[in-house]
Amino acid sequence: MSWKTSPFNVSRFTLYVLRFTLYVLLLSSCAPAVVVHNNAGNERYAQRAYDAAITEYRRAQVADPDRPEPYYNAANAFNRQGEITATLSQAQQALKTADDDLAAQTWYNLGNAYFDAEQWGAAINAYKEALRLRPDDMDAKHNLELALRKNEEANQRENEEANQRENEEANQREGEEANQREGEEANQREGEMTPEQARQLLQAIVGESQTLQERLQEIYRVPGPPPEEDW
Repeated sequence: MSWKTSPFNVSRFTLYVLRFTLYVLLLSSCAPAVVVHNNAGNERYAQRAYDAAITEYRRAQVADPDRPEPYYNAANAFNRQGEITATLSQAQQALKTADDDLAAQTWYNLGNAYFDAEQWGAAINAYKEALRLRPDDMDAKHNLELALRKNEEANQRENEEANQRENEEANQREGEEANQREGEEANQREGEMTPEQARQLLQAIVGESQTLQERLQEIYRVPGPPPEEDW
């Protein structure tokens, strides 16, 4: 899923061919500053000196803020460094003034940046824009299919995770309700007597009743006749 290169790229082979050295130097001295800095940035980019390349692209942007190529190229350099926010910002700036051909390349690269960030919806939209401008772009078609598949898989995972969370919450509620019922039944059982406890209580009541009757008989016993006296 490579990024498309800039149309302003100057090959190092041409620069190093001796018979064109003087010609290139003369061309650079007469060229507008935006072209000089942009081409210098492309050379640094080819050398993988991305910070230096970005510096040159920034200078080109200052020299001509309406030229889309320095923004497009800066987006490529930022992408190489894994700086997604700066990549998207520079690409969006390039789209403001890019022609259809460069805009198609920019949308394609934006799709790749969103794809790497796993922002599937944004990647899908970007690839669709690239295909709208360039319907025969097979790379964009291929990447669009990948993004659609990834988006479907992500939605499926989200649904499965949501269902799992719902099941876990339902199981938790059922467990709490079961514990509550068990607690209520335990409290109810504590207030009930076992058959053995009932038998012992009945015996105690009967025993106490007999003792009470004996006590009452002693208290209310009718006195007998007085004993006879000896004279």
